[in-house]
Amino acid sequence: MQMNHFPIYAGSLQPQTSVLFDAFVLVGGKHLPCFRKAETVDLERLKKLHASNTTKLFIPVQEEPAYFEYLRHRLESLKAAKSPLQFLLGTLSTLTENLPRTLEEESSFRATSSLVSLASEYLRSHPNALKAEISELKGSNDIIEHSAKVAILSLALAPRLGLQDDQELCDMGVAALLHDLGKLSMNLPFGVSLDDLPRSITQAYLSHPSLSVELISEKRYINVRIRRLIGDHEEMGQGEGFPAKKNVSELSLSSQVLNLCNDFERYATINNTSLLKAFKPYTKDKRGVFDSLHLLRLGEMLSGK
Repeated sequence: MQMNHFPIYAGSLQPQTSVLFDAFVLVGGKHLPCFRKAETVDLERLKKLHASNTTKLFIPVQEEPAYFEYLRHRLESLKAAKSPLQFLLGTLSTLTENLPRTLEEESSFRATSSLVSLASEYLRSHPNALKAEISELKGSNDIIEHSAKVAILSLALAPRLGLQDDQELCDMGVAALLHDLGKLSMNLPFGVSLDDLPRSITQAYLSHPSLSVELISEKRYINVRIRRLIGDHEEMGQGEGFPAKKNVSELSLSSQVLNLCNDFERYATINNTSLLKAFKPYTKDKRGVFDSLHLLRLGEMLSGK
């Protein structure tokens, strides 16, 4: 009997922790054991996975609740982690990749949202926790990684700008994970600027925020704020974005933060550089597009202040 599996990112496993599930590597189309239930995750095995460019492991679908419970415990005790950024990136990348499946059930979506809320709580309570790692964080390899990084940047930046409401922060984080569903569904090119896209797909690209909202339109448990954040995530400047050409300064603070972090992370990706190195030329290119205070706080965060 064939067993169904779902992907997780190896970065979501922390060394010297006990897993509550079986995790497998995919080799030649077969799932081979990597970590067994109740086994301790050892650092050397994680290093070997990294050295072999194995970024994903696979878990039996029926053990998803155990994996989510593992993540919950790890997020609640994250202050003890040596590399919180990599764990957050692995966790949020896993949540993003599995969203098309977890969105089908309200309980799974709620479980995902609760993990985003814990990540938000950690970043708000430990504003300098990422300073040793975030400066060297580079642009993304794909939309999944991009969405996870946008979520981390947004959740770390928003409290520095005064956003403290638990639910709004959580909604912003969830919207960050969901914002490019439209791109994924159309299989649009990644890491290419709008100006460099072929004309044949430019219109599709311009419609992706609206499509992202449409794809979740029947999920009544996804609230209005999340839908609005997703639909507006490409708005910037005084009508310089799309699809509605809104003035970004008139949007909610959570929307402004999400839009800035989305555009900035994409800029670093397109220019194939670290976030810190991308910041100075980005502020020069985007002067007047986003709030100057928001850019200042973003720069401080990237430089570890």
